[in-house]
Amino acid sequence: MTPRGAIAIIGNPCPVHAAAVALHAAARIPLVGLISQYNAAEPPPGPNLMPLLIKRALTQGFIVSDHPGREADFLRDVSEWLKEGKIRYKEDVVEGLENAPQAFLGLFRGENFGKLLVRVGDDPTRTRG
Repeated sequence: MTPRGAIAIIGNPCPVHAAAVALHAAARIPLVGLISQYNAAEPPPGPNLMPLLIKRALTQGFIVSDHPGREADFLRDVSEWLKEGKIRYKEDVVEGLENAPQAFLGLFRGENFGKLLVRVGDDPTRTRG
């Protein structure tokens, strides 16, 4: 590891999850072979990185705060696309604050689909159907 926290994973000497916690913002990780998986009957637990390696894929994380200057454009464009039906979305709505703890725990078990919301009262801006 370098003083800035960059890590090079060559071959497959350490699990990705072990290296990920030490990364700095915008770190680069070369994925150079996965020799431990070449002859494996089954992939190891966790994400299967073999397709990323074979296809030489590039992936980059981002969060909304990376682009604050584009928020107005985003809101304008996406609002229009929603009105036109070009974008559809799913909401998983749980009724009642008393059900929020179980709904929250369900996130970690993959029990929700789409955006998870907890309805604690009627939304005066929407009609329910």
